[in-house]
Amino acid sequence: MNKVNTAQLQEWAEKIHDNALNKGFYNKQKNLYFTHNQRLEIIKELCEFHDAWKKDNQKYKEELADVVIRILDYVYYQGYKIDGSSFLSEITEKEIYTISREVYFLISYVKDDWYMPVIFRCFQLATYLNFDLIQEIENKMQYNTTRPYLHGNKI
Repeated sequence: MNKVNTAQLQEWAEKIHDNALNKGFYNKQKNLYFTHNQRLEIIKELCEFHDAWKKDNQKYKEELADVVIRILDYVYYQGYKIDGSSFLSEITEKEIYTISREVYFLISYVKDDWYMPVIFRCFQLATYLNFDLIQEIENKMQYNTTRPYLHGNKI
């Protein structure tokens, strides 16, 4: 459970970004506003994960998948390299003092444009919380293909 490699992350990133393009979430021109908005969306997803987890809502699994999906889309859009080797997520309770603390640090990584550690840590969190993040991501990617154009959002 939760073993993923960079080739799989790259494949997901391409599919996620292609779907976002097809759903109207990208204009043709990169600009600073759009880049900041994307980063805020990643932070928003981290906060939604935290909120669902705090409320003991099983939706936290889907929210953590959304974090990875948003990051992969952003990384692909920006042309950043998806790097790192194959990894198996292992985490102990000693490493995570609280989920709240973990989310706080992940947000600081996003603010600093440091994305791969956030992805890796999301997989570690899923292992710690005992769920299959790979399956959650694949389920959410499939669901996203069925959503309407912009599905009520503006860019």
